[in-house]
Amino acid sequence: MVDDDLTGSPPHEGKSRFAFPATYEVSPTSSPDELLTAMVTRFNRAAEDSNLVDGARRVGRTPLEITTIASIVQAESTDRRDMPKVARVLYNRLNHTPEMKLQLDSTIMYGVSFSAVNDRACNSSPSMASTVQAASSAA
Repeated sequence: MVDDDLTGSPPHEGKSRFAFPATYEVSPTSSPDELLTAMVTRFNRAAEDSNLVDGARRVGRTPLEITTIASIVQAESTDRRDMPKVARVLYNRLNHTPEMKLQLDSTIMYGVSFSAVNDRACNSSPSMASTVQAASSAA
């Protein structure tokens, strides 16, 4: 599952974004690569169980896009009951014509790796996750 079809890159690159959150038994001698492999294997099992590839295709998205959208929805939601509303906002913005920025704090915080939003750092971040930059400064 985590291969060229999903990530658009060789199978060994970018796997950490597919680290499935769960409890894992590890030994003191387990290497980081072994732990990451276990987490990606668990992700692949969940992706297959939920039919991620076909589900993504049905809504006109790639499995990577669906995984990314799900991560953003989770980061933006403070309560499970809010997730459908957050997802709807996200899809509305993604499907908007003309294209519009997502303008979500969670994508900035991911890109600049800190939890307190700092407007100057966010707006000047070269991160690909930067989705908030003002339209006037992007032109």
